[in-house]
Amino acid sequence: MNAGKEKGTTYRTEVSYLEIYNERVKDLLKGNQTHSLKVREHPKAGPYVEGLSKHLVMDYADITALMNKGNNNRTTASTNMNDVSSRSHAIFTMTFVQATFVGDMPSETVSKVHLVDLAGR
Repeated sequence: MNAGKEKGTTYRTEVSYLEIYNERVKDLLKGNQTHSLKVREHPKAGPYVEGLSKHLVMDYADITALMNKGNNNRTTASTNMNDVSSRSHAIFTMTFVQATFVGDMPSETVSKVHLVDLAGR
């Protein structure tokens, strides 16, 4: 994540992974947690999940390791067509932050990419 570094500019990439199952939200990257997170509305930033963990990543290997960890924690059940069918919706979010100074004032540019897997039949 060091590519394109400019003097005085820093870059940070974080990921989070959540599951929605039976209208309840679970953090897939925390160990042994029940579906208990709350969806909230921030007046400026919009909707967010209270208490959802964010994990700093340094490279693609870190991202795939966390995605695999979360996938292993997803709720599954047997169906007629698939023995381990996903029974939940899941959202894997990557947040990219560029921090710099414009004059004497700090400035951040934040971008988010959401990868969504909807439960199927």
